[in-house]
Amino acid sequence: ADGVTVEGAAQQQLNIPADSAARADWRVRVNDVDGVDLTFTAREVNGAYTDAARPVVGRESDQMIPVYRYIVPETVGTSGVLRAGETRTEVIALPDEIAGGELTVQIQPSLAAVTLDGLTYLRNFEHQCIEQTVSRFFPNMLTYAALERLGVEDAALHSQLERVVNEALQQLVNWQNVDGGWGWFSGAESSPLTTAYSLIALSEARAQGFPIADAMIERAQRYLRTTFIVPGITVETWHLNRQAFVLYALARSGSPDVARTSNLYVFRARLNLDAQAYLAMTLHLIRPADPRIAVLRSDLVSAAVFSATGAHWEEGYRDYWNWSSDTRTTAIILAAMVQIDPESDLLPNTVRWLITQRQTSAWSSTQETAWAVMALTEWMVATGELQPDYDYRAILNGTEIDAATVTAADADETFTLIVQVADMIAGGSNPLTLAASDGD
Repeated sequence: ADGVTVEGAAQQQLNIPADSAARADWRVRVNDVDGVDLTFTAREVNGAYTDAARPVVGRESDQMIPVYRYIVPETVGTSGVLRAGETRTEVIALPDEIAGGELTVQIQPSLAAVTLDGLTYLRNFEHQCIEQTVSRFFPNMLTYAALERLGVEDAALHSQLERVVNEALQQLVNWQNVDGGWGWFSGAESSPLTTAYSLIALSEARAQGFPIADAMIERAQRYLRTTFIVPGITVETWHLNRQAFVLYALARSGSPDVARTSNLYVFRARLNLDAQAYLAMTLHLIRPADPRIAVLRSDLVSAAVFSATGAHWEEGYRDYWNWSSDTRTTAIILAAMVQIDPESDLLPNTVRWLITQRQTSAWSSTQETAWAVMALTEWMVATGELQPDYDYRAILNGTEIDAATVTAADADETFTLIVQVADMIAGGSNPLTLAASDGD
């Protein structure tokens, strides 16, 4: 027996009457091999007759039995943010027996690389309902405008942006209903949710110089005004949350409803956290010095949840009617805080938490990805972090595996290092140290 360890005696003795059969069993432990080579020999006690055979179930080429391991792929990841002059160490602990795999280290010099990864996911998303059509071009447009404002030129991104935006705008023109709204899909009954989201994106496209007809914007605004509710203690929370989103869409498109915004503020305690953030941004658009903004900001800061991965927010009421999720809420609050309190110490930890929630290059839905990309873009503009000037090093098990000087030319790059598990220490700890020098 090659490839297995026999537990017990390899030889057994049987008494087999004439014209009958008997069975012998061996218990074995399969070794770390690709195939097992077995030969069975039968020999009469006195040695007069012998015979041998190999398993008929073996491979045709060599009669060896292939070994299929009872394993499944497992991916474990973590991420974080390094400030100037900082060093962090992550320990990769491997089990004693591991079939294979690799360690992937991604170093992104700025948030630009993070947001561009998310944009690629949105641009290539296969389904195209109204929400996904808007999510496909809205964050792309904002991110490109931010990169351009901060001096990062990207001709390929600009070309892709123009194509994606123009395609989406043409679809929205064709899909706008007679009442001025948009449904979930082309031809579907108008929805305040999808209409508000589309209106925000269209008004931003107009601000960026894309040819958006005023009539298209005005028709959407008129439709949204027909959907208003009267807030009250008996009104369901999701209706109040949606009103906050609609009011934000109207304000962002240049047609705020001051009275209804003030009325909803009275019921702010019943709003979800994302709706409170919308309300704060709406008030900020109407009058940045409004003292009610500080109250909403204080309530949001008090609701933050802190952990080893940063700061985030968790909704007590899961509002499925309005695309609610904790990651989306955290992104929306980040966007609001950047506008109303860009110096808050909470923001870097919020950015860190958002980055840890990525699933490879994007978040778990188009809504999460769109709002995360837009919020990170707002933060990127506020901090001006697209002018990096520092050195970094990556050291694994005491050996330097990468080092580079980062400049503005690298702001939207992602540096990827891959180390095979076979080159690491199985059954032990593998410290990976990342170091950033002083500098911007």
